[in-house]
Amino acid sequence: MRAPEQDVAVYLQQAVALQREGQLPAAEALCRNILQVNKHHPDATHLLAWLIHQQGDPPNALRMLDRLLKARSKFPAAHNSRGLILGAMGQQRDAVTSFNQAVSLDPAYALAWINRGHALAALGRQADARASFDRAIAARPRDADGYYAKGQFLHGTGALNDALVCYDHAITTRPDFPEALNNRAVVQDALGRMEEAFADFARAVQLRPGFAEAWNNLGAAQDRAGRYADSVASFRRAVASRPDFTGALLNLADSLYIGGRRKEALATVARCRAIDPSNMKARIFQLIFQLPILYDDEAEITERRNAYATELRALCDLVEADPEPRRFADAVGASQPFFLAYQGQSDVELQRLYGGMMGRISADLYPPEPLPPAPPSPGLGGRRIRVGFVSGFFRQHPAWRNVAQGWVNQLDRSRFELFGYHTSGWQDSETMAARAACDHFVQGPLDPAIWRTRILADAPDVLIYPEIGMDQTAALLAAQRLAPVQCNSWGHPDTSGLPTLDYFISSEWMEPEDGDAHYTERLVRLPGLGVYYIPRQIETAPFSRADMGVRDDVPVYWCGQSLYKYLPQHDEIYPRIAREVGACQFAFITFPWGTDVTEQFRRRLHRAFAAFGLDGAAHVVILPRMDGNQFSAATGQCDVVLDSIGWAGFNTNLESLPHDKPIVTFAGPLMRGRHTAAVMRTMGMPDMVAETIDSYVALAAELGRDPEQRARVGQRIAAAKGRVYRDRTSIAALEEFLKRVVTTG
Repeated sequence: MRAPEQDVAVYLQQAVALQREGQLPAAEALCRNILQVNKHHPDATHLLAWLIHQQGDPPNALRMLDRLLKARSKFPAAHNSRGLILGAMGQQRDAVTSFNQAVSLDPAYALAWINRGHALAALGRQADARASFDRAIAARPRDADGYYAKGQFLHGTGALNDALVCYDHAITTRPDFPEALNNRAVVQDALGRMEEAFADFARAVQLRPGFAEAWNNLGAAQDRAGRYADSVASFRRAVASRPDFTGALLNLADSLYIGGRRKEALATVARCRAIDPSNMKARIFQLIFQLPILYDDEAEITERRNAYATELRALCDLVEADPEPRRFADAVGASQPFFLAYQGQSDVELQRLYGGMMGRISADLYPPEPLPPAPPSPGLGGRRIRVGFVSGFFRQHPAWRNVAQGWVNQLDRSRFELFGYHTSGWQDSETMAARAACDHFVQGPLDPAIWRTRILADAPDVLIYPEIGMDQTAALLAAQRLAPVQCNSWGHPDTSGLPTLDYFISSEWMEPEDGDAHYTERLVRLPGLGVYYIPRQIETAPFSRADMGVRDDVPVYWCGQSLYKYLPQHDEIYPRIAREVGACQFAFITFPWGTDVTEQFRRRLHRAFAAFGLDGAAHVVILPRMDGNQFSAATGQCDVVLDSIGWAGFNTNLESLPHDKPIVTFAGPLMRGRHTAAVMRTMGMPDMVAETIDSYVALAAELGRDPEQRARVGQRIAAAKGRVYRDRTSIAALEEFLKRVVTTG
């Protein structure tokens, strides 16, 4: 006896409601009750199959749908569900066949067109996928889902502006669409439109306060904008909404770490590993977080370096023992040992281990591809040498300004064809200038697989990475072999350790005699500073000592480097100078991500002054962050520039030259500690380069005491600083190097 149709309809509605509430077993029981009475009821069978799939048994669900469709082939929704299950099982081609059957039965079935588009995109059939999304929109032009799905597709291909248009349509059609608002915010963030992104994120989480993905994405955007406290709070909201959200946990850990809360960051990583013990990204974070941003004393450097080395060797052993290193793919580019280089020691052996591990994973993940043959000599009718620059910093950033800008602008375009691969979405006037300077320019962000395909298709003869250590995408690509010759340089002045990088392009005057021993790459010493530096035009900013919070009546030393450049064993130089000079002040710059690191540094310096019987508060001033024009103006208000020891300033000190302020520096044993010494040598002023800590203190104290001596040194800088700019010899040497390595390897 059949149950009355109206009763079945009610039961079916109840089952659907239970499914939407996540009560899958209860919904399944109700469907089975219907089928006990009406065993061939198609809608109950269809829903039951989907519930079985949702509860983790796709093969059984597929068999049930196949039986249903054998009896009732003209059932578009069942064909659509069958396609979704096949896609979840990784059978995308068969999934497309099912979606084709669904839309052939119902050409206005927008959802099936959308699902078909996603399956085609997974197969790499981008044009067909886009056409399928367009059919979904045409079928239901007033429905937001088609626009949203097309936006997702375009977003994934890197067509960010086109994706933005689609998300705009979706949100206009359905203003209370949190997923579309979240995705539009992510695109706005990638394009550098921060305020628009924050507004969309705020609306998304207002509509759905427990929207973990939106909280996580908001935290990432806040982190990139330097809003450290806000990013930590957003990541905490994401984790509170979904406690097993490992991605948000790791983002929270990273924000805690960069804010100087290393132990709390490690505890958060441990929480992630407890949820997912195989999470390789968490394991990399555990490694990287062995390195503090700032040290309390010299002994801590040794302790933390040893802890890092122990963790690194264990991780290398794990990867080496695994027959399928590609399982560790999430580790490549996940986080770089950026702060290792700030310990003042040669990192070549540790970086060799780290780079070798990343290289092994990448080699298994990305098998070698055919690379272009060396071009014949241009004099014999050959093509230009193709040189690609890969960086996340084609913008107002030292990695561009100091290193790549002059090379890109000055390489002979009759001999070299230039490709710019800007892995970041951030753009400014420097980005536009870089675009104009290159023959070909690709703006990110793009999925790493798309970057790989694009670069291989361009077939560069040489790839140059101006830095390895800051941009994750550049690090991931550098671990692959994408060109016959691959180089990195000193945008982050440390060896990469990667077996895929052949040369480290450096400066003759910055490298010590034993510099070759500090790199896993072959060292290339370009003459002089090794770069064609173009001075930046800085607008004059009205800025006084009162604005800075420093005294008018005492000599002020400018110490404008990042706080993590200052090692604790050198803290004594400041009270020693103060003891010689008397009343004076030292102006530092606050750490940008939270207050913890800045306060740790302040306490450390105050201890150093106290050890000499001096009041640190009377001598140490830590200024807030400033924009470029204010920073330059603040430099001009000071009397003497004190270079950091161990990791010298380059960009900061070059940008002090317009003010003709005396610079005191020290030539350390590593290239990264010799930038300013090379600048002083270029200007013919080696007497401003101290050979010992004692002579550094003595020179700084003399300049502090003697205004006339400061004026004389300033006059010498004014007369000689032009020698630092626009050095053509470095360009000629770079051109000859590129020609040689492309033709001879």
